Amino acid sequence: FARLTSSFAHGKLAFIRMRNRWLDLTISAIFLASATTARAETILNPITAAELKIKLTKTSAKATLVNLWATWCPPCKDEMPELIALSKRYAPHGLQFLLISGDSAEDRTDAAKFLEKLGARFAVYILAEPADKFMQPFIPGWSAALPTTILFDAQGKKLTSWVGRVPIRDVEKKMAAALGVKPPSLASPKKIRSD
Repeated sequence: FARLTSSFAHGKLAFIRMRNRWLDLTISAIFLASATTARAETILNPITAAELKIKLTKTSAKATLVNLWATWCPPCKDEMPELIALSKRYAPHGLQFLLISGDSAEDRTDAAKFLEKLGARFAVYILAEPADKFMQPFIPGWSAALPTTILFDAQGKKLTSWVGRVPIRDVEKKMAAALGVKPPSLASPKKIRSD
């Protein structure tokens, strides 16, 4: 009888362990699925100039780089890998990088696919108002040329802007100065990897 009870207890313990492992795996799968779903829902959220102003001032970032771009703009797509590499390199130093798509609502999926292919893992928005109205508070008299990139300090004050494809070394130099760090590509003659 003792062996039977021991065998039964052992079997019950094994069953409980197996059930707990199954629950852990199920919970992990649910968490992973919800994280993936949450990311898909947050990509390319509409944003207005007023909302951007709030984001620029309600952040713990030391500097914010904002890039207005579109999938139909070849210079925008050409500079994007370099900007993403810079954002990854300087995020640990306090950089917030915000991409704002000038694509139409119908092209939102194309913009999302393009960014996912490049490994964009940060907040991405789409204009919720006409581009000229959106840019007016930041660059009065803006020429409506894309890409347009703006560097802001921690208080949301515009430090500088670039209209057209950015000179990446200039962006890095000014961004590093805003963050109070020395840019790696200027610190040594070695080529810095973008990954």
